[in-house]
Amino acid sequence: MIQQKDYYFKHYVAKGSPDSALAIANLQRPCDRYFPSIHKIELVDVSAEPERAHENSIFVTSTLVKCAPEPTIRVVGSLRKTEIVVSALNLSKKHGR
Repeated sequence: MIQQKDYYFKHYVAKGSPDSALAIANLQRPCDRYFPSIHKIELVDVSAEPERAHENSIFVTSTLVKCAPEPTIRVVGSLRKTEIVVSALNLSKKHGR
């Protein structure tokens, strides 16, 4: 169960794509470092579940959606610049080590 202060992400990817694999790793690293026990990442493979992408207006992979805490924010791309991603998603490192 997601608690109010937990971070919950939906990451829309095309599994098997090198770019998506890179984006998954690039998200996992800062989450494990700064929020090791208070985050959940749901991977959505748009090639296996295209209806979920369509329902949520996802047209590009990799698209990351920060669902909680609010506000909802979307970031598109490989997520390789950690500091920019952390800033763009309005993440707080106060829980980090």
